Amino acid sequence: MSQIEQDVRKAMDTMYILLRNVEACLSNANHKRESNRRVRFNYPTRQTEKKLFAKDLGLFTLELADIVRNLGLALSELSNLFVRDPPLVQGTEQYTQAKLMIQVNK
Repeated sequence: MSQIEQDVRKAMDTMYILLRNVEACLSNANHKRESNRRVRFNYPTRQTEKKLFAKDLGLFTLELADIVRNLGLALSELSNLFVRDPPLVQGTEQYTQAKLMIQVNK
């Protein structure tokens, strides 16, 4: 395998790791996990093929599009919280939920 092929494979691994962590972030937000209980990853969900083709980038792009759509929905929910700007009292359930939403989306 040439150096260029190795570099492309490493970049694809990195993209899948980042994608996996964005997906985990969304899952953490959906399950309203405290920061110390959040799941994080340092490895991709699948082994990258030794030889990559345009099709592989296309499949990655499809996964990315799906996750970006879900991320957009989560950010929209966060934006809605800021626009409404409800009075939050520390220690209440509403305060805790708002705090989790902000922490997960930062």
